[in-house]
Amino acid sequence: MWAIGCVLGELLLRKPLFPGTTSDDQLYLYFDTLGVPGLSFRNRIRKQRSRELVESFCSEFDNNNNRAIEAEKSRQYFIDTFGATVSSFLFSCISWDPHTRSTAAELLNH
Repeated sequence: MWAIGCVLGELLLRKPLFPGTTSDDQLYLYFDTLGVPGLSFRNRIRKQRSRELVESFCSEFDNNNNRAIEAEKSRQYFIDTFGATVSSFLFSCISWDPHTRSTAAELLNH
């Protein structure tokens, strides 16, 4: 579902949704768009380096209200530009947590 969301985002924006150049940059772009992932998701990250990186970004976002505002602006941009239904569909595909991300069957009924 993540890939479908990324392709949809690229079709809507006519450019890459997350144009990161490194894995750290890519993750930072996720935070800018999606905000801070939930604790249950973060606790399931298996790789130590990945978990530490995510936690450091979470701390940075928690300590910098402007970062959280940017994530909200990103969501609002999609709603204002493409409508609530399309935006809801997109963000259902690119939710941080794959356990709570919409399934194909759910998206067919969206």
